[in-house]
Amino acid sequence: MAQEKILFADDDTAIVKLVSTFLKFNGYDLYTAIDGQTAYKIANEAHPDLVISDVMMPKMSGFDLCRRLRENALTWHIPIMLLSARNQTIDKVHGLEEGANDYMTKPFELDEILARVKALLKRSKESMDANPSTKLPGNISIEKAIVHRINSGEKFAVCYCDLDNFKAFNDHYGFYLGDSAIKFTGLAINRTVHKLCPDKDAFVGHIGGDDFIFICRPEQAPMVCQEVIDRFDKGIRDLYDKEDLERGYVTGKNRQGITIEAPIMSISIAVITNTVREITHPGQISMIEGELKEFVKKMEGSAYLVDNVPRLGDRSTIDEILIAHHDRDFSHRLRKALSGFPFTITLARNGAETLYYGLEKDPALLILDPNLDIINGWEVFHILRKNEQCRLLPILFFATRDTYKKVKSEVSDIGVSGILLQETEPIEIAKYFGQILDLSI
Repeated sequence: MAQEKILFADDDTAIVKLVSTFLKFNGYDLYTAIDGQTAYKIANEAHPDLVISDVMMPKMSGFDLCRRLRENALTWHIPIMLLSARNQTIDKVHGLEEGANDYMTKPFELDEILARVKALLKRSKESMDANPSTKLPGNISIEKAIVHRINSGEKFAVCYCDLDNFKAFNDHYGFYLGDSAIKFTGLAINRTVHKLCPDKDAFVGHIGGDDFIFICRPEQAPMVCQEVIDRFDKGIRDLYDKEDLERGYVTGKNRQGITIEAPIMSISIAVITNTVREITHPGQISMIEGELKEFVKKMEGSAYLVDNVPRLGDRSTIDEILIAHHDRDFSHRLRKALSGFPFTITLARNGAETLYYGLEKDPALLILDPNLDIINGWEVFHILRKNEQCRLLPILFFATRDTYKKVKSEVSDIGVSGILLQETEPIEIAKYFGQILDLSI
């Protein structure tokens, strides 16, 4: 890792030598100057991570140096600490007004200046990384949070949130309301996560634009996702005109310049966990998230999908997918669409057969219709979950457009992997399976 660069400016050469030697010993790369003009020149050329300057210097005072650094587009962001033998409040106020981040009086202890250096550099990193709109941690902090959890060996869920139809909203209403939508989304996610995940290890970040992320424990994810969706769906409507709400859409142009009717914004959440697969690198999570998000965004309205479907590398063979659906014609069309995959498709006609096959055949995946005969899909689900062998069996529920909201509300906190729309063409479902199982048709 590159050393952090510090520019130290003071007309007392003895102090320059003492402080620069001490900071070098503590791992920093030092630049020095004995007047304000030279310090300003070095700052423009070397782009240090921190400037420490005496107030009383020849050619340019520390106050003037501070002001000029703040006026310069190349150096305005650099944190500045001023040093002075003058301990009057008026001098401290003047320094802070000129843009200083800290003010320290001489004489000083070396340990204290080191502590202040560390604090200033830490705050600077956090400030530069934070998203300017939501003030949530940005990509550097996000990667650190994910790597920390991977290295710790703990179980975690990384939840990627993405707004649907945001571009059309932003184009239609303009930047101000578009930014308001982003701030509202960040606030809704942040409040929900900190309400439902009291442990300090939960994390919320802003990737950029309309993309957010939060990290929690796997068992918390369904509950958090559902409350985020509920908050978002209720609050986002306040940003729309009454006429657009009544119509159910806004008009806008897509990237090809074609006028479209964009529905009211919704939020899609892709949830990646390490409960059924080993995750060793953040890039692995990004790859799964990209595949999962493509499918969840096809669901109607706001939705989330938990990716705990095993991939090819997670089993020695993926030999069985169990489809339990009351509509035999649909089941056969889905089996035909999946026929190019290297596993067996078993069809169950009712709940009794589903339980038998689920317990006897150890399938890699169960696609379950709630409206089964003899034993309905809900009962089948709960019976299987109580069985140790099927406790982690990935289960996808079917729902029609009419029953989608009801099904979604009932499965939000019971460990269901996701919901498939009945109206989705079997070939589209097959493509999704190809992605999540790392196979191709």
